[in-house]
Amino acid sequence: VLDVTFIDENELVDEEFPPDVSTGVIQNILGRTFNQSQEHWLKTTCTLLQENELLECIYWRKGALLYMYCKTIESDTSRIKNNLQQYKQYLVIGVENLRCMLETREPVDIDKDTESQNDDTLHLIQSGIYSDTHLLSLVYAGEMCYWLNHCDKLGYFQTEEIDYRDIGETYLCRYLQVVNGPLKHQGWNTDSAQTMLQSFKS
Repeated sequence: VLDVTFIDENELVDEEFPPDVSTGVIQNILGRTFNQSQEHWLKTTCTLLQENELLECIYWRKGALLYMYCKTIESDTSRIKNNLQQYKQYLVIGVENLRCMLETREPVDIDKDTESQNDDTLHLIQSGIYSDTHLLSLVYAGEMCYWLNHCDKLGYFQTEEIDYRDIGETYLCRYLQVVNGPLKHQGWNTDSAQTMLQSFKS
């Protein structure tokens, strides 16, 4: 299923999410990849490591797809205004899936006496960053929270039920701590994250 939806996802991105078909394709992908009954199946048939990796993959694919959709139309004000509730829904669902991806694994409790040949690796693990995908999830979720907060300020829709500014600040701060710390000089961009963080605080 993931192989099939991967093809559909790439076609949507390559074609910049054409308005006439993107909604139906996105809904089909979201419906095919995961549901609550499948979560129970994963827990009963997979090892913990397999379960974590599969769940992270599914949550990431769904969250990243919705991020790419929102990123593609983010500068198209007319398209957003014509589909306000759908835009908001995709942002909210996207943030939730990326949150689930980041919280799939239990926090690693590393013994203080543990000797490591690479302290940066330990720092990344303790920060819940196991791969580039985890780091991208932080900045994607932070950016989607920024869009939600921005649309709230413009009066497009209200997000008062959840404080996306606070959530976005948390994700972006975590991202910056990692890329300015153990991953410094590894080529990760901080300009956009810093700009959004300043906007949250203003």
